[in-house]
Parts: sequence; C-alpha cells; structure tokens
Amino acid sequence: MVIYPKERCTMTKKPVQDHNMHMLIYQALKDSIVELGLLPGEAIKTSDLETKYGVSRTPVRDALLRLSQEGLVDIVPRKGYFVSRIKMKDVEEVLNLRILLEGAAVRAAAKNITPAQIEQAKRSLSARYVVRDRSSYKVFFARNRAFHMAIAEASENTRLARMIGQVIEETTRISYMGLDVRDSAVEMEREHLELLRALEEGDGEKAYGLLIRQLENLRNRIVESIGGR
Repeated sequence: MVIYPKERCTMTKKPVQDHNMHMLIYQALKDSIVELGLLPGEAIKTSDLETKYGVSRTPVRDALLRLSQEGLVDIVPRKGYFVSRIKMKDVEEVLNLRILLEGAAVRAAAKNITPAQIEQAKRSLSARYVVRDRSSYKVFFARNRAFHMAIAEASENTRLARMIGQVIEETTRISYMGLDVRDSAVEMEREHLELLRALEEGDGEKAYGLLIRQLENLRNRIVESIGGR
C-alpha cells in the first residue's frame, strides 16, 4: 500500500504535538515552582492544566512525571500531584554538594584564572533585587549564576563546570526563599568581590574558605525563611 505524504503527516502529527506540549507544560510548571509562583505543598490540578493548554491528560501527566523525577513534584496515590515541600535534608544535601564541587573549582581556578575571566565575573556583580519582587529575583539569580559559572569555567574542567551548573539550578528554588528574608544583595556582592581578590592572588585555600562562608550564609537565610512559613 502506498502511503501518501498527507497520510504520513496525519499519522505523525499527534505524537509530535504531544511531545511539544509536554515540554511547554514541563518548563512552565518548573519555572513557576522554582520561582515560587506555586508554593511548596500546593496542589496541582491536572484538569486546570488540560483546560489552560487545550491538551489531553497525556502531555500533562508526562510533564508532571518528569518534574517528579527531578524532585519538584510529589505524586500521592488517589490524591494527586503536589509541589514538593522543601526539607532541611534537601537543603543540606544540595549545599554540601555545592561545597564539594565549587570547592574543587575555586582551588583549580586560583591556579588557572586569567584577567579576562576575572573581568567577566566582575561584570555579573552589582545586581540588585527587591524583597518579595520575584521578577527582580530572576534577574539577580541570572547574574549570580553567571558569576559562579565564570569561576567554574576558570577551573578548566568542563565536566566539573557542567555539574556545578546543574547543582546551582537545584539550589535556585531554595535560594528564592532565602531572598524573601531580607535584602542581602550588598552583602553578597561584597562576598563575591572578596572571593575574586583571593583568586587574583592565586590563594586557593582563602578562596575555598570564602566560598564556605558564602554558602553557610545562604543556608542561614534559607533556615530563617523556612522557619517563617
């Protein structure tokens, strides 16, 4: 039997559409969860998503399953889907992982970083945000990520830099909560400048100690935020 182009198009259109919608819904939900548009513990109604995007249950379910695998959504049998709550165990795990990965990166960067890379990192400083204005948080975190990635790339270990990028993404949701506590932009800028000076001096141990202090300050802000919810 000859399959004409029109028939072939009809046969493949729906799977492609479902995949595209799954990715669209996944990214929209992920952004909303990370940026605290959907709060920890909040129910996610699949029927609302189906109506909003004009799709069947399949792409919605696929998006939620992927988010569940990433630890952002909890699937509760016979009850539904919920934004995962942030537990102190999660905070400790992700920050300890950052210490391991970024600690190795700053020590290597102290030996390898160039003046051009120092300037690149400096361009990510001077970012400000308004407490509880989530749109300003987004810009702030984009610059903060650029700063840490500039140092990670200066380690000259591409796999290490890639892993740091992934764990920073995992830190973003809890960091959003930390910014709700108070305006820490000036404090964080000062910490970053101190870290850059240590790297310029080639002092890897000093840079490592400053990194530990920065992540401990982040931990304290998150603990304070969780305690206030």
